[in-house]
Amino acid sequence: MKDFIQKYNIEDAFKELPAENQQALLESDWEKQLWDITKNHGLLIDEAENIAKEVGLVLLGVEQAHDIQSNIERHADISNNLAATLIREINLMIFVPLRDKIQELQQQSKRGDLLSQIEDKPEVETVAHKKLMEIFSIAPGKSDYSVDVVTKKPKSYEKGKDPYHESID
Repeated sequence: MKDFIQKYNIEDAFKELPAENQQALLESDWEKQLWDITKNHGLLIDEAENIAKEVGLVLLGVEQAHDIQSNIERHADISNNLAATLIREINLMIFVPLRDKIQELQQQSKRGDLLSQIEDKPEVETVAHKKLMEIFSIAPGKSDYSVDVVTKKPKSYEKGKDPYHESID
C-alpha cells in the first residue's frame, strides 16, 4: 500500500483538490460503503482492495471516471458483467452522494463569500458621492411638531387633530 501511495502521490493529489472536495471526502463514509458493496457480491479481500484503490484514484482525480470499469476489470480480475454491476452500485451509493455534497458545500461557500463581500466592503466616498448626498439628503433636524419647545418632551395630540395640518386663516 505504501508503494501505491507513493506511486500516485496520493497526499499531493488530495492537497490539490478544492476545499469542498476535501471536506466531502473526509466527511463521507465511502470506504465503508464500498466494502459493503464488495462484500455483498462475495468478492475476495484482494479484489475489494483493488476496487477501493481504483475508486480512490477517481475520487482524487488521478484517474478518469470513464476508465474505472476497465481498470476494475483488469486490477481486480473480475468479469465485465460484475464490473458493470459494481460500477452502477458505486455510482449510486458513492459518487452521486459525494457529488451532491460537494455541490452543497460549494453553494454554501459562494453564499459565504457573497455575504463577506457585502459585510466587509468598505464604504468609499468619492467627491461625486458626497455631492450627491448633499443634494439629495435632508439636513438632520427636528420638526416643531414632534417636541414641545418648553418641556422638551414629545408633544401629545388630541385624537382627530392632525398635527401637521396648518390652518388657513
